[in-house]
Amino acid sequence: MNRSEAEMVAAAKTYLELTDGSNETVLTELLGNGEDGIVWRTSANAAIKAFYRRKNYEKELACYIRLCRWNDVTELSGFSIPKLIGEDDHLMVIEMGIVTPPWVLDFGKAYIDRPADYPEGVLEDSFNCFREHYTSEDWERVMDLISDLRSFGIYYYDLKPGNVKIGTEC
Repeated sequence: MNRSEAEMVAAAKTYLELTDGSNETVLTELLGNGEDGIVWRTSANAAIKAFYRRKNYEKELACYIRLCRWNDVTELSGFSIPKLIGEDDHLMVIEMGIVTPPWVLDFGKAYIDRPADYPEGVLEDSFNCFREHYTSEDWERVMDLISDLRSFGIYYYDLKPGNVKIGTEC
C-alpha cells in the first residue's frame, strides 16, 4: 500500500517529535522526492526519509544496518554513505547523516544476500543505459562501488546519477 505525500510528511514530523526531546528539530528543506520516498533536511543537519512502501523501507534499512551498524562503513570506493542515525519501523522513516558527493544513496531497490532474478539481458541493458551518464573513468569507479557493496551482500542496481553521484553534476 502506497502512502500519500501528506501521510509521508506527517510520518516525518511524528518521527522528529518522538526522537527529539526538545521538540526543536524541524524539517527545513526538501532534498528529494523519488519513487521510494521523500527526503528532507532537518534543522539538526540530518536527513529524514519517509517511504511510500514497506518493502523499500525494509530493503534500505537492511542495507544501512549492514553497512553502518554492523560494519561502521561510511565510505566505499571513495563514495560517501550516509550514517544511519535512527529509524522507526511503524512510521517507515529513516534518519541519516548528510553527505556530499561523491555519494551513494537510495538503497530501497537493493537486494540483500542474493542478486536480483532478472531475465537474461535486462541487467546488462539497464547498466548500459546508466553507463551513458558517466565518463569511462567514473563508470570504473561506479563498478568498483558495486563490487564493494556485493562484498557486504548488497546487490545495488539503481545507478541513476542522483543516487550514485560523482561530483556536482545532476
